[in-house]
Amino acid sequence: GTRVTGIRQATEDDNFGDFEGFQSGVEKQGPAKPSRAAPSTSSGASQIQEEKNQFDASFQDTMPTPQTIEQFRDKIKILAEKLPNTTTKRFDSVKKIDFVKSFERNLMKKGSRLFNQASKSSMLGAKRSLELITMLASSHSNLPILWNKIVTCARDELVRALLLLQEARSLPSEDKREVKSKLIVFVSGLGEYVRVVRSIVATIADLLTLDPQAELTAEKIKSSWSSFSPLDGALSVEDCWQKVLKVSHKLGLEVGSVNLETVPEIRARSSGPDAVRCQLTLQKVAQDSGSTKSRVDWQGKPFMACAANLWANKISETVP
Repeated sequence: GTRVTGIRQATEDDNFGDFEGFQSGVEKQGPAKPSRAAPSTSSGASQIQEEKNQFDASFQDTMPTPQTIEQFRDKIKILAEKLPNTTTKRFDSVKKIDFVKSFERNLMKKGSRLFNQASKSSMLGAKRSLELITMLASSHSNLPILWNKIVTCARDELVRALLLLQEARSLPSEDKREVKSKLIVFVSGLGEYVRVVRSIVATIADLLTLDPQAELTAEKIKSSWSSFSPLDGALSVEDCWQKVLKVSHKLGLEVGSVNLETVPEIRARSSGPDAVRCQLTLQKVAQDSGSTKSRVDWQGKPFMACAANLWANKISETVP
């Protein structure tokens, strides 16, 4: 297979060298170790599908009833007790995240134990939350640890990139013109870090059953967002990204082509049944082959190209 490539070239060349590997690498995504034969993708894919079928089998009755929301809540309560501390620990205190309280606050009518009539959107939110908490309590129990690694990596890379862009402002005009096209590709590569982090934030919002339009803010991070561990770093990523865009504008870089979805847009695109989920972000992979959100298979597991790319080049050559 071809090694997952791209992000390294887009962030580590202090001389603003050849970053075109990022653009071309999207179409060549694959397992991270070309020297080691990857296991057959069929066994891994069939196992994932089997687990999904088993989960879906318990929700054959899609018609909401007065008790359905309560039943979801009760199942989440049982599963929440099985979650590892790395998932339930708040970053600002020793208290644990109360997933049941979040569920009740966001999906159950205030002053009443449950909806008299559960809306379709509430039922979809309940199913999505239960799906996520089931995975985090079993097959994906280490995922919050990986999320922290990804967010920390993205933050550090953006901080370094911001320094490089600020240094570029002091270059002579002629030198700026020579590196301008490469800087645009450079900033586009940085945007992929933000894309992966926002995808993780979107999954946390789904897990906490937040309003579909909820945005991560400093004012809400400790209340509705429950101080979930990776979110503090995610705020820093967003802050750095805005500074990168500001410096890019001052450098005259046309970076409007960096098409990044907001957290609500990611959640809206990823909602619905039968979605193939990225095994790092747990968000839906895109069907179009030319996108950094498109699917790549790494040792039988599906990933978004940008997530696999970041992990393989910046964190580990071992499939997560």
